[in-house]
Amino acid sequence: MSDQENISYYWAKALYSAAQKHKEVDQVDMDLFTVLEIARSDKDAGIFFSHPFVPIAAKAKVVEDSVKSNSAKGLLGIMFERHHFSLLGAVAHRYRQIVKDSRGEKDVEIRVPAPLSKEELQRMQDKVCRMAGGNCNFVVTLDESIIGGVWMKVGTTVYDGTLRKDLDLLKEKLLA
Repeated sequence: MSDQENISYYWAKALYSAAQKHKEVDQVDMDLFTVLEIARSDKDAGIFFSHPFVPIAAKAKVVEDSVKSNSAKGLLGIMFERHHFSLLGAVAHRYRQIVKDSRGEKDVEIRVPAPLSKEELQRMQDKVCRMAGGNCNFVVTLDESIIGGVWMKVGTTVYDGTLRKDLDLLKEKLLA
């Protein structure tokens, strides 16, 4: 793990502990992604938050007026002081993952070559949730590069049941 990954991981864990203590776990999540979206969508805001010559007090004032949770305000203050605002995206994503893990939620990405019927989708969701042992947040996308079958990612585990994978494996065996 790189230094930046380590920093974002530990900051996200500390932030989660503070947010739990102050009963503002969901508000912190909303606050982080609001500031992140503003910084990404407005070039001037991004420069304002990340530029080392903008006074920390000016940045803190903007955060004070727009962020509701004390835990997020505290973290952003530290990030401004240490000139680490560029890590906000990584911290926000790690924080969200910590929250999901604590709630037993799993992100499930499914790629299919053709639209699924409501019944097919419901059966798939039911099976995957039972297999994953928790609540699942599904994102289903059409992927025309899949010839047949299904590609699925549950949390960090990938299940590739596509014809493309089978053809690639057959090609490897034939060329070996």
